[in-house]
Amino acid sequence: MLRKRLENGIDVVIQENQFSKMFALQCWIGVGSLHEEEGEEGISHCIEHMLFKGTKRFAVGEISRRVEFLGGEMNAYTSFEHTVFYLTLPAAHAAEAIDILADSIFNSSFDPEELEREKEVILEELKRNEDSPGYMLGRKVFGSIYEGTPASKPIIGFEETIRNYSREQIFAFMKKWYQPDNMKVVAVGAVNAESLVQDIQKAFGSAQGKAKDRTLDLKLPKIRQPQVHVVTGDFEQPRIEIAFPAPALLHEDLLPLDLAAFALGSGESSRLHRRVRDEQQLTSVVGASVYAPSFGGVFELSAMPHAESYLECVTALGTELARLKYEEPVTREELERARANAKADRIYSEETVSGQARSLGHALQTPHDLLHDYVVEAQINRLNTYEVEQAVQRWIREDSCIMACVLPKDSRISADDVRKAVLKGFKAPAAAAGASGKQATRAIHVAKITPQVTFIYKQQNHNDLMNITAVCSGGLRSETPDQAGMYHILADLLGSATATHNYADMLRRLEGQGAVLGGFSGKDTIGVKFQCLSEQVEDLLPLWAEAILDPRFPDMQLQTAQMEVFDNIQAEKDSPSALAMRRFQQEVYGKHPYAKPVWGSEEAVKGFSCDALLEEFNAIRDRSHWIISAVGRLPFEPMARMMERLLQPLHRPIERPTNIVQALPAGVKAQAVHLSKDREQVHLVMGTLGLNWNDKDRYALDVLGNVLGGSGGRFFVKLRDEQSLAYSVAPLHSYGCHRGIFGAYMACSPHKLKDAEIGIRNVWNDICQNGVSQDEIDRARNYLIGGHESDMQRGDAQAMSMALMELYGLGYDDFENYANRLHEVDRAAVQNVARRLLVAQEQVVVRVGPVSESPS
Repeated sequence: MLRKRLENGIDVVIQENQFSKMFALQCWIGVGSLHEEEGEEGISHCIEHMLFKGTKRFAVGEISRRVEFLGGEMNAYTSFEHTVFYLTLPAAHAAEAIDILADSIFNSSFDPEELEREKEVILEELKRNEDSPGYMLGRKVFGSIYEGTPASKPIIGFEETIRNYSREQIFAFMKKWYQPDNMKVVAVGAVNAESLVQDIQKAFGSAQGKAKDRTLDLKLPKIRQPQVHVVTGDFEQPRIEIAFPAPALLHEDLLPLDLAAFALGSGESSRLHRRVRDEQQLTSVVGASVYAPSFGGVFELSAMPHAESYLECVTALGTELARLKYEEPVTREELERARANAKADRIYSEETVSGQARSLGHALQTPHDLLHDYVVEAQINRLNTYEVEQAVQRWIREDSCIMACVLPKDSRISADDVRKAVLKGFKAPAAAAGASGKQATRAIHVAKITPQVTFIYKQQNHNDLMNITAVCSGGLRSETPDQAGMYHILADLLGSATATHNYADMLRRLEGQGAVLGGFSGKDTIGVKFQCLSEQVEDLLPLWAEAILDPRFPDMQLQTAQMEVFDNIQAEKDSPSALAMRRFQQEVYGKHPYAKPVWGSEEAVKGFSCDALLEEFNAIRDRSHWIISAVGRLPFEPMARMMERLLQPLHRPIERPTNIVQALPAGVKAQAVHLSKDREQVHLVMGTLGLNWNDKDRYALDVLGNVLGGSGGRFFVKLRDEQSLAYSVAPLHSYGCHRGIFGAYMACSPHKLKDAEIGIRNVWNDICQNGVSQDEIDRARNYLIGGHESDMQRGDAQAMSMALMELYGLGYDDFENYANRLHEVDRAAVQNVARRLLVAQEQVVVRVGPVSESPS
């Protein structure tokens, strides 16, 4: 690692990492919403939106197109204390990435017309936030805990301030804060650090200036009595958050409190999951966490209670808080499990170059500097249960409890009802009342270890994770009407228990070592994923095998899975975008299985029993050929021997299925549907049938999707940038063993809906009639390749791709051939697939929101 401070004050950190071909570049600016004065609320976020829009050298839109042309992506985010701009792209273009980022930061032009358009986009984003129940709950909690400080205000700002920003005001704000001594540049990837630092010096080193003193002395309010906030509206899924003020990032109580939150509500073996969700069946979604910026944090519990037992669930949450504080402090076993998961989370988060850069950037904001992660790990390892218990005693207090609720508008539950319900549970018992990696190998090994099992293994040495995916044909496509949702429930239950390990045993063994074991299903498959540290393979691999060969489905876990399905069905009704997509799929697919939700119907799911489901899974397992893929650092031979020994019961002479990829359904019927929903925006989905996995036009469709999408794509440029029609606009396309979908999604204000539909059709028609440019092809291709390489940094993504593509008949090495296939795509191929889908087929339009009649 190379560390250097440039003469102008910019702090530079470069970490060479040769495990992938990618490069991550980030610039952390020491300014966020906390530093905004009255009338500036949201200006940091506005600058985040505008900075890449153009400079003296690059016209509006050229930066995003150039980055995507190079196969990369760029973005930014704003927090209370920082604004971060970042690029991730193939390492071969690192020098140009540095030049682009520096030019954007120091020479952004803030084109007046573009600024006015972008304000409209930000206002659409604001409306989207205000349609989100989770966002509204967060605003209520933050408004109370940070009352009287800039942290109580939304980072995005207010409609009035957003509309009133002037170009001169933005430049004045940047002059105060966007100065070299307030910047940190972080670079990670397959680069030469000595050479790269010269590029950074050339691009960033000439800037001069001193930033305003960013030190803030926030006086957080002392909360001395419980507070309740109730939000009612057109909602069907009730929600609750119970929060408390928490320590700041570097406070000695933060880590103990964080570990207490883990024991309380993180993971399947946590107290809230076991007691409130599984045993009492009061919610399917529940958790606990700590948010900790430098000035003071939030400890919060959240749940989505059932409407009929809302107050009972709220009381149960309060009861668990009381148990944690007064009766059942965090145990040694819970503490050890939290430590193991913290280590696994850190390793997983740093599996990509962007994750490593983000970790370094965060560390640079702390007094521990680049040693921050090591200091935190040492502190976690040193903590004992007494320190955790004492932190809980100090911070989890009845008199500082903040409660925020989302309830349907016809609910009769009052704020006082909620307060009483929480405090009924959260009360002291009478007795307590007085008191560095290497370059990965590219070799992939394939072996038929039993007549029924094909094993695919890729050895790579850059991290200590073993990732395994086992998959066979199944999923939504294989269900009969009376089985609707069966594969989804099976996936939830797989890994819950086995013949020799009950649910509690499984949790202790897996979560206690930071391992992950669980099922998955989708439109075409069912399978089991497994991840653990390399050192745990011999100990835990037999558990994974038993989860497939001899599973058990506990009654309590089935009930929990059923509740989750019922809540998914209800929650979908609160999401206009999800409703629009669901109805779109129903209209496009008709009677085809893809029209149904993967979680099935409430009627069918209610009828499932553990015995019947176990019988179904055993039949599926025994009649299927299994593809098992793994990615890890252990040698192939011992892995193959372990697999062969463990999976010997799968010995039936069953070959991998053929012809499961088909061009079905054959066509679609034109439809226009409107669903009325009381919301700020209309959610629009337009489109038709797409392609299946082995269609000859698959790669051309990928390119077309990216010509339309991305910050340099036609939808973004034409509909968002030029016309400010929406904050959210994106192409849609998916694949399956049968045909996927192709279309567009947009969320916009009702008065913009007609222009939105016309705009989408105009973009499509232009491509069908006039084609696309070579520059668009190159940008899309390079962006897709960059994104693909970025995704495939993770071992679990490689394992999943190898297993699925082998099952579908495309070959386990499909992911390694992806770039070559894209290079074969030309302009004619893109225009042809556009005409094939958009001209030769009927289309479906679905609108969800406050529209009473068709706009066209």
